[in-house]
Order: sequence, then structure tokens, then C-alpha cells
Amino acid sequence: MASLGSDINTDLCRFVGLYSVDRTVLRNTFSTVSIGHSLSSNKKVIVKTVITSEYQKLKEANFLKRLRHVPGVITYLDTFYHSSTKHILVTEYFGDQNLARFLRQFAPVSENTTNNIFKQLVTVAQICHGLNILHKKIKPTNILVDIRTLRIKLHNFNTACVFDNDDEALTVSLPEDIAPPEYFTANTFTANGHYVWSLGLILYEMLFGKKAFESMQAIINTPCRASTAKPVDINAVVLLAWMLTKQPMQRIRLNQLSFHPWICKTRI
Repeated sequence: MASLGSDINTDLCRFVGLYSVDRTVLRNTFSTVSIGHSLSSNKKVIVKTVITSEYQKLKEANFLKRLRHVPGVITYLDTFYHSSTKHILVTEYFGDQNLARFLRQFAPVSENTTNNIFKQLVTVAQICHGLNILHKKIKPTNILVDIRTLRIKLHNFNTACVFDNDDEALTVSLPEDIAPPEYFTANTFTANGHYVWSLGLILYEMLFGKKAFESMQAIINTPCRASTAKPVDINAVVLLAWMLTKQPMQRIRLNQLSFHPWICKTRI
């Protein structure tokens, strides 16, 4: 039986034979993100090197493998062991910026552009939800944008988890800036409730150029209000109020979003 050491050496040799790392774009205590390229095709790739005893990136790789057929999810390419506590995840390189940077440049975004991007996000969220995968961090920093085509891709599944059914009361941790109010008031939430709420926050920021809520107390207590100097389709305003209602039982269902009049429109 081959040892772990020989398996690691084999993996490292395989990585060096397939990819080259060009420059590092992010480094912290537990991970390094670099831009590299495939030696066979010369196409750019993203290379994540992660130090963890829990193999979080291997878990992310498993999610990405399940979502390979989804156009709106970053494409998984390969996984390599670097050591017993370090491994490498290679994914496609997509777009030149994330939605957060896009919004800093262009927000508030036109309704046509917002509608285009938001439809894609809804589709991706619905597919993930249908596979019982909860992406806990659907936020602008985790959405890549190709500004030439306005195509988007969701990435960063390292904290994603699975759930059993739509009504399951979940207690896993969420980023507080995008968590729904019930996360703070009842210490539980559902996958549907979180998906719809986090998508609503993105829709609000795209249309109005600012965040819907600035604090945890605002998330819990402050109603969602449209705030813009330019006219916005009333259907979009109504949809936002439905998505960002404080009462999870009154919030629109994720599978209903595609049928809402504002999302159904081909042109705004």
C-alpha cells in the first residue's frame, strides 16, 4: 500500500506538470489564492492553497463537482494534496472582477442590467437549493462578473453545507451582515429564508447603490424602504419588500421568484 507521503509527492508532481502559478492575489493565515495557468491550454486558472485539518477545500471540491453542470457556478478543475494538512484546489478563472467591485464602479445599476444579473443569481440559488446545498455566503464578494457579457458565476463554497428539507430549522453560523432577522431573534433559520433574504440584499444594493441595512439592529427592526432619486419599477419595489420582510413565513419562496412579474420581464 502506498504511503501518504508518496501519494502527496505524486500529487505535487502532477500539479507541477499541469499548472503554473503566476501571481498571488490573496494571502491570510489559512489560505493563499493565486492566478495561474494551464500548461496545456495556457488558459488562466485560480489556484487555492489551504491549510486546514478539516479539509474544507476538499468539501468545497465535492460541492463544485456536484454543480459542474450549472453555468452560474465556478467550474471545478482539480484537487491536489500538498501535505497532510494542506491541499490545492484549482478552478477556472472567470471574469475580471467580483460583483462588489462592479457595484463600487456602477451602482446604482440600471434596471435592465440588474434584471439580467439577478435572474442568473436566482437560477443558481434555485439549483443549489434543489440539491439541498446551502451556500451560506451569497454576497457580492462571492459573485464573479464578466462585464463584457454580464454573465455571473458563484464561487467560494468553502463554508457551504447540506440540509435535509426546506422546513428544517438550521442553526449553523452565518455571516451577520447577510443573515436574516430570524437568525438573531430565534437563533434558527431555513435554507429558503436565508437564500431569499441574501438575494434581496443584493437586489437592493444593485438598484439603490447602498446597503439595505447597516447594523444588526436595523436588520431586526428597520423596515425595508426604497431609496432612490430615479424611478424604479413598482414591481421591483414590491418584490424587495416581499423578499426582505422580517417575518420568514411571509417571505416569498425561492421557487416562486422566477414567476414574479419583475423577474419575468424580458426588458425593463
